[in-house]
Amino acid sequence: MRTIAIDTSLAAGSVAASAAGRVAEVALPEAGEHARRIATAAAEVAARLGWTVGDAELVGVVRGPGSFTGLRVGVVAAKAIAWAAEADLVGLSGFEVLALRAARLTGATHAPLHLAYDAGRGEVFVAEAAPAAEAPSGHALSTPRLVPLAAWVAGLPQGAHVSGPGLAIG
Repeated sequence: MRTIAIDTSLAAGSVAASAAGRVAEVALPEAGEHARRIATAAAEVAARLGWTVGDAELVGVVRGPGSFTGLRVGVVAAKAIAWAAEADLVGLSGFEVLALRAARLTGATHAPLHLAYDAGRGEVFVAEAAPAAEAPSGHALSTPRLVPLAAWVAGLPQGAHVSGPGLAIG
């Protein structure tokens, strides 16, 4: 399935395409440039795989958490591409994306993951991802919550697997 994936939830975003087991990705520059670069990036990744954006069959976009402006840019671009290509559109939780990637990179596919996004002012937006074979990402998410970073860290179980852009503020 020809797929375009967009993530503009953070300052540095990305656009990727996949088809027939091949993947192409373009990193988007720092925030403020997403809106100017996203269409070109989508065309570039599709072309690397030998097709056009109009050939997309599925468009996925991170719907949050993240920067309001960044999310808005990504969602609008994804909706426009899906509409123009008559492709299916799916919104993905950034927590699900983090859980899937962390599990693949670390091999921690059977352990709960504790995930954090920077919410500003010393707070993090957190969720736990428990292994769940029936979930598309392989993880079931707890209800995300906003907490002070220090309280979250103090409440982590010993040996916890942690990931996410919120770790950069510690």
